[in-house]
Amino acid sequence: MASSCDSGPPAGESSTRKRKHSYCSEPAATKPDSTGFDDNNNVENLKQIVFMQQNVADTEPIIYSRKGIIPVELQSRFESMRAGENFGLRHAQLDPKLQIIFQGQRFQFYSFWPNETSWWRCVHHRLQGCRAMVEIDAEMARVTMQKEQHRHHPVAEKLLECPQGKGVTVFDGDVKTFWLTHGAGNGLSGQFSRNLIIEGQKFYLVKIYKSYISTWHCNKTSSCRAHLSVQGVFQKIKQFDEHNHGPLSEGKMAALLANFNVELDLISIRDKKAQPPDVKPVIARITYDGQEFRLQSNEPDGTRLWRCMWHDLRQCPVTVRMSNSGMKVVPVSPKARHNHPDDIISVYLHEDDRHPVSTAGKDETTLLAITHEMKRRGMIYQGYKYLLATIGDRGDSEWKCVKCETTLQITGLFWIASQQGNHSHGPLTTEEIYAITRKGDNINDLLPSSGVPLSKQALLATLSSPNPNRTFQLHHQGDAMKILQDGFEYYYVCSKPSYSLWRCIYSSIRCCNATLRLLNITQQTSHTPHNHSDELWHLYFTALGQHTIQGLPFHFLIQPTFLRPLPHLIYAGHLFNLDFITEQGSASLWFCADPGCRVALTVTGQFETVSVEGLPHGEPPMARNVQADWIRRFGSSRSF
Repeated sequence: MASSCDSGPPAGESSTRKRKHSYCSEPAATKPDSTGFDDNNNVENLKQIVFMQQNVADTEPIIYSRKGIIPVELQSRFESMRAGENFGLRHAQLDPKLQIIFQGQRFQFYSFWPNETSWWRCVHHRLQGCRAMVEIDAEMARVTMQKEQHRHHPVAEKLLECPQGKGVTVFDGDVKTFWLTHGAGNGLSGQFSRNLIIEGQKFYLVKIYKSYISTWHCNKTSSCRAHLSVQGVFQKIKQFDEHNHGPLSEGKMAALLANFNVELDLISIRDKKAQPPDVKPVIARITYDGQEFRLQSNEPDGTRLWRCMWHDLRQCPVTVRMSNSGMKVVPVSPKARHNHPDDIISVYLHEDDRHPVSTAGKDETTLLAITHEMKRRGMIYQGYKYLLATIGDRGDSEWKCVKCETTLQITGLFWIASQQGNHSHGPLTTEEIYAITRKGDNINDLLPSSGVPLSKQALLATLSSPNPNRTFQLHHQGDAMKILQDGFEYYYVCSKPSYSLWRCIYSSIRCCNATLRLLNITQQTSHTPHNHSDELWHLYFTALGQHTIQGLPFHFLIQPTFLRPLPHLIYAGHLFNLDFITEQGSASLWFCADPGCRVALTVTGQFETVSVEGLPHGEPPMARNVQADWIRRFGSSRSF
């Protein structure tokens, strides 16, 4: 756990004497020069400004269009556009409606320049990252290539040409029905916008890759991380991550599809037996010289590049090229050699079963290697699921949590395990573990043991779940947490392997050393005694606003924060923070909020007398408007 149990006061209560506050001083207002430009330099300044504007105008485009739509101010210019000497025109039904065709490829408007030339970029720049760019001359007669070559492939064209309507695919191993629509709907249609609806969830097309794979994200991208990996033209679909919301109702699906003139037609689906999709198999794996290779890319010349299947786990450098006919394969680099002998990758080849492992010198049997997942190995360790990420030159391996960035370093063939980082989520439930293991297996050794502390996020998730046996109340705001028990409040400090530690919220102004231990599993608590009662001091009940003490005016303020209220005083134009109060509240100590200032006020009772020490102040008094702002925010009941 990164946090330490020796941490200081809760967030928001750091010593104000060590930090510069914006309210302590007000910068002097800068008076503008009443004469404006200096008379002697006025003409030269104007010349320089004009010269700079001319330079910018000569080197920067004056109009951009990220989406390829012709801007309103240029529509009259391009309405009369005709095919040129070496390019053609295409008028599409969806945006971008005006396109040019050059060397068999389509381009959309991008920018207009002061010399009346325009730049157009490939229509596949967003989906496939194509950077090809052309320029049309001022007469709109000729096109010249300006930037790089095309980087997209025929599979993208086939996917984008797939018509709207209903189809059948293999979704996570089961035959499912899906709907495909063109455009984003609601008048926001784009030529390459695609929506996929499957299992009542809506996804939109994000990227098309060279390896015949496309990525689709859930339509609720602001909160949901679910996304799809689609092989080829909807031949197979695999979902990653789970939705955090329910599916669309039949009524909403019908209304959504009606915007694209697509019928829902659920009745025919219910009555019709699910049929396997009639698709052509896509070759995504080959064997060459006894080694297995995966498709890397389709090259513009019609050949295909395949890289060793150990490229990800072992960074194997071997790549081969397949001819256009698919009948010949040759290595790209004859000097490249495979780097994954069986003794190095033994952790990958090991059988699926429990294996003993040592953690920090303690022998445990809490590790289970599970079945292959898309040629990747997985394991359950301490209740969390990991996937194999890399294998080192000595056979050591690194495994990554499937839900966060926490990693597990495995030495040798499951000899020693070392966890790096802390999980931002809770462990797997027993039902989730049983779904991976065999029913009836004893999974106690796969559950979290006392050797792994819960992260702050995992602890919050655990304490937020209902439990009628709790003897405390949990309150949280953002990352801050506090516990209320028997009239006392405690803030979170850190987590230990079997418990979490909490400290009294008045550890600063009362130097209270009371701490509370909360057991992770039973959620039982134990605490040390406090040096104060569970009731607030009378000082806190002083009316907000202006008062007098020994004939001198002062303002009493309370700043409400999540952990506890913070009292302040404005005395003689300076802001003071409460630093200490006696057990019965008979006296209190207040320090000036200016950093480095040692001026202190000793107040008796409920502002009966005051004595000042450490004068003079290191900073001048606060400006009147700054004082007024503090009083307005924290000096009246309306502040709460």
